[in-house]
Amino acid sequence: MFLQKIKYFAKTNTCFFLLLTVLVFCLYGKSIYFGFTYHDDDILIVNNTKFLSNPKNIPALFSASCYISDSSFYYRPILNLSFAVETLLFGTDARNYHITNMILFIFAIFSIYLLLIKLKFNPIILKFICILAAAHPIFSSCAVWIPGRNDTLLAVFLCFAFINFINFIEKNNTVYLIFHCIFFTLALFTKETVLFALPVYFLFIYCFNYKISTRQIFKNIIILIPVITVYLYLRYSATAAIDYGDYFVNYKQYLLNALNGFITYISKFITPDYIPIMLHNVKVSINAAFITAAVFMLILFAYTKKIISGKKICFSLLWFLFLLMPACLQKEYVFLPHRLITASLGIIAVITALINYVLIKYPISKKYFIFLFLIFFPTFAYLSYIQADVYWANAYTDAPNYHLTANGLAKVYLTAGDYEQYKYFIYEAYRTSFGDRYIFDITSILIHDGNINEAEKICLNILSNPNNKPFLKFGSFWTLGNIYFNKNNFKKAYFYVKEASKINPYDTAVSEKLKEINSILKRQI
Repeated sequence: MFLQKIKYFAKTNTCFFLLLTVLVFCLYGKSIYFGFTYHDDDILIVNNTKFLSNPKNIPALFSASCYISDSSFYYRPILNLSFAVETLLFGTDARNYHITNMILFIFAIFSIYLLLIKLKFNPIILKFICILAAAHPIFSSCAVWIPGRNDTLLAVFLCFAFINFINFIEKNNTVYLIFHCIFFTLALFTKETVLFALPVYFLFIYCFNYKISTRQIFKNIIILIPVITVYLYLRYSATAAIDYGDYFVNYKQYLLNALNGFITYISKFITPDYIPIMLHNVKVSINAAFITAAVFMLILFAYTKKIISGKKICFSLLWFLFLLMPACLQKEYVFLPHRLITASLGIIAVITALINYVLIKYPISKKYFIFLFLIFFPTFAYLSYIQADVYWANAYTDAPNYHLTANGLAKVYLTAGDYEQYKYFIYEAYRTSFGDRYIFDITSILIHDGNINEAEKICLNILSNPNNKPFLKFGSFWTLGNIYFNKNNFKKAYFYVKEASKINPYDTAVSEKLKEINSILKRQI
């Protein structure tokens, strides 16, 4: 009786969830002590501590861009909300953010599993594949890089949106419609990728033969259209304008980057001999192209021989395509492996269906699959365990000509107190970047080295061009404000800092500086 209970428990989703939890914490638990990488997490969390720690500022997260300014193209209010909640509860101790990241990664893998068993994929095979996915080194950044949680959040919300969508179709219960709307909204405000997933809804119904009534379609539309409308309005108000015309003018470059991106993600998923932290302007190798071609030939073979139904293949491939497309369709393409987590559902579905067919047709193959699992699992686990030990050193090795890696390494040296190395890598970042992205790091170096007049000249020159981007104007006003503050010219300092606050009203450093200058001016009266 006791053995039967153990076997029953082993088959349950609860046991699988606990197993995933133990696995993830064993593989990535050491990341708790890694601290911040200074790759976005410093901008998103450390620099915004005062803002995030004030509950009154939570509504403002939905009216500001990802970096809490109007100069960014990214809109990620749910990501920032997660940081705000943690900052309110635990402060800025990086250990707490790393623990949350691991928990969210567990839920992401588990939600993919739940959606696929809802779609009638073999649950036992799925458990083995999802365990391999959790140990796969391509997903290590989901667990250990704090801003990487944006894609794990997306995976959780989107999968639960589809699960509740299925429940609503099957049971026609309004409760499931409400939950579908809630999770869809959370997913949408997590990442704009959800807009690319809208065609998947129609594909979803067709590929799995769901019977949805006109009334059910109308109910979903009547709820989701206002949600999408509000999202688009808030996003437009909060972010910098996107030059959509550039997609048409440089369409060849975007398509080439997308092709390179898809091939790189597929090849690295199949053969994770080395997973780079990031790759800038990926150039596809012959091996990567061959592996990708082999994968598609295998899928074509499975389709022609009816090993996997055409509808399942169609759903899996298009899910993968639509959910990964925004990450690949970029002018300055960067391979960041955590972006694959949501799209990987399509790969997991195909692998599960393929193994299921082989096991049914050739039952004796079961022992061979177990043998392969026993080879792949420790290999993946070992690669994941060693993946993120030296984050920025690896990143710079992977992409030495990418400005973000040079900038990240510069911050590490600054934190370590090595000013000369910091200065060297900041100039490297400035040299390899487009435009004036690091111009204010340069002005900070000039001020530190005593070349204050040169820094002042650069900022005034930027402000002389009224067509410059908001972040350049903000940086110039803020830098000039600090220059004149140090020169004890408090009236000028107040003017420039006040102008900076008009561009970035949520910047706590600016508001604190304004209060300080205002207090000095009052004492002088």
